[in-house]
Amino acid sequence: MADIEQDRPRPVVLEARGIHKSFGGVEVLHGVDVELRRGTVHAIIGENGAGKSTLMKILAGAYQQDAGRIMLEGREIRMKKPIQALHAGIVMIHQELNLAPHLTAAENLFLGREPLLIPPLPILDRKRVFEESRRLAEEHGFRFDTSEKISNLSVAQAQLVEILKAIARGGKVLIMDEPTSSLSGGEVEDLLRTVIELKRKNVSILYISHRIEEIFCVADEVTVLRDGRKVFHSAVSETNEANLVRQMVGRDLEDFYPEKKRAAGRPMLKVESLSSEGGFEGVSFEVRSGEIVGISGLVGAGRTEVAETIFGARPATGGRMLLEGGEIRPRSPRDAIRMGIGLATEDRKRTGLFLPLSLIANITAANVPAMTAGGVVMRRGRQARTAKALINDLSVRCRGPRDPARSLSGGNQQKVVLAKWLCCDSKVLILDEPTRGIDVGAKVEIYKLMERLAEEGRAILVVSSELPELLGITDRILVMRRGRLVAELESARTNEEEVMGYAALVGQTAVHASATP
Repeated sequence: MADIEQDRPRPVVLEARGIHKSFGGVEVLHGVDVELRRGTVHAIIGENGAGKSTLMKILAGAYQQDAGRIMLEGREIRMKKPIQALHAGIVMIHQELNLAPHLTAAENLFLGREPLLIPPLPILDRKRVFEESRRLAEEHGFRFDTSEKISNLSVAQAQLVEILKAIARGGKVLIMDEPTSSLSGGEVEDLLRTVIELKRKNVSILYISHRIEEIFCVADEVTVLRDGRKVFHSAVSETNEANLVRQMVGRDLEDFYPEKKRAAGRPMLKVESLSSEGGFEGVSFEVRSGEIVGISGLVGAGRTEVAETIFGARPATGGRMLLEGGEIRPRSPRDAIRMGIGLATEDRKRTGLFLPLSLIANITAANVPAMTAGGVVMRRGRQARTAKALINDLSVRCRGPRDPARSLSGGNQQKVVLAKWLCCDSKVLILDEPTRGIDVGAKVEIYKLMERLAEEGRAILVVSSELPELLGITDRILVMRRGRLVAELESARTNEEEVMGYAALVGQTAVHASATP
């Protein structure tokens, strides 16, 4: 009898049928269907522009469909505002967290529905707020202090506060939009465990992610959208990663990583016993022209700190750096840019781009003197021509160079960041998490672009949390652990297990040119 109950399909909680949506006369959703069963995770995947976000915003009440029906527990619902979705039990957890940083986690959980000490007097029952929030956190296994301000929590902990807030509001359906895009490897694992635990507690989740490997960790079903249409649906157990990629992009990606036809030239960047207090110590390596070198390691290993020190954004407290054989001491990013070093930061939206400004302004931002007459008057024509040439060269998909950067997809935004450093003719490019938050097709384009830039003779240093990416695109991998360089491995002769072994194990000594077959 128990087996019969287990095999019986779970009831459908949320159902969308024939959803159409247009903006400005352009149809972006063409009759999309999706259904979510109780206590399951249904993944929605697709390239940027496939319609995922539009569909989710319709389900969360932020947009209204032009045609089609939405059913919640068998009853049709019509939502004109997000608050109506909240009252119905549909809660969307956005990629950009929607929390008040100056308030505690507990206060955020009850924001907008604060319990009062003596109703109707507006006096907050603080004791109840903190006791209830602590009980909720313990019940769901969330290990953080709910009395701590959001500004003092890590991104991963803040993400958990968002999830707990949704549960506290009585959410029957959680819509999670790229929940791991800003998390490190260990934090991602913690969040995925949380999703699995929520599923066990009968919470129903729509899960949007660019990371296909996550789908196979947490999802029961998967739907692929392409160009605003549902093109594939399956139980996760009945498909595989290659098939999902094929469905997303409409073709096989046999050449996911480009063929390496280049040869390393002369040493371009060399660091010797480089240190930065509180970040890393005694790091030595070199990157040659025409070479792509990766830096791997767990969160806190010092990877980003090395990149920032080379770029002059963080002070070096020991060692030295050489560029094309000559010693350099960049004391600021401006110094590094003048020397021919560019850094694409890990958070392109916060530190890589001026989102409200045009592509012209963004692409030329790091090379303003070259765009002026006598260093005083901006030459708008030269600015526009330079930006347009780079937009065409890098195949940035946009309506025109005057588009604001925020209007582009993640992959195209990343191309604009690279264009900014090509505008400066950077000899050394440091790319920190260059494919974070972009879809599979866009990743392939970025990889091909990196390969082309290396073929042109630039030296490229890549920081990435994705080991398959590092193994696929680099010539060598530097492994860091707790602020020290512990291994230097040939990408073609190593594997994920060896890299992770050096990143995680205590007591390893530095090795060079791995002989792993």
